[in-house]
Amino acid sequence: MLASAGCGGATDGPALPPDVGAELATAAGDVTGALEAGDPVAAQAEAAELLAAVEAALASGEVSRPLAREVRRGAQRLAALVEAAQPPPPAPAPEPPPVEDDANDEDDEDDDEENDGPGKGKGKDNGKGKGKGKDKDKDDD
Repeated sequence: MLASAGCGGATDGPALPPDVGAELATAAGDVTGALEAGDPVAAQAEAAELLAAVEAALASGEVSRPLAREVRRGAQRLAALVEAAQPPPPAPAPEPPPVEDDANDEDDEDDDEENDGPGKGKGKDNGKGKGKGKDKDKDDD
C-alpha cells in the first residue's frame, strides 16, 4: 500500500527518499505480518508505530507535499484494517440461575421435628435451653 506511493524509483511524479520509503514499507509490512499471524494486538501496536513514522516523515519535510496526502492515507487505511480485524469484545457472563427458596422444600417439616430436643447449640443462651419453651399466651392464663 505505502510502497506503491513510491520509493524513489518513479520519475513521473514526486518520490520518497529511498531510506524513508524503505522505512515506511518495512513498518507497513510489520503491520500486515502481524495481521496475517493472527495477532491483532501486535498489529495494532505496529500500526501505531507506522502512523507515528509517517507523521515524523511528514513533519521533517522528507515527504514532498504532493505525496504527503497519499502516504498519510495509505497508513490510515492500513490502520483502519487493523481496527476492523480486532475481535469483538467478549459477551457478558450469563446471569447465575436463581437461588431456590428452601421454604418450599418438603423436607423442611422433617428438619423442624429433628431439632425439637434440648439443644447444645452455640446460640446466645449457649445451649442451656430445655426445648421449645412455653408459649407466652399460655403463661397469662
